[in-house]
Amino acid sequence: MPYGYTILYVISGCPVSNLTVVGGEYEDCDGATTTWGRHTGTYTFEENPC
Repeated sequence: MPYGYTILYVISGCPVSNLTVVGGEYEDCDGATTTWGRHTGTYTFEENPC
């Protein structure tokens, strides 16, 4: 089964539990990639089944 993915780049606020999303990247099941914002800081990665 093919997968796409989602990556979100976040920075911590004050308190640390306040996270701000500053950028991201998304790839759909056809391989088309969309990126936005800044790609710095901590990130989360999630595979998206097609």
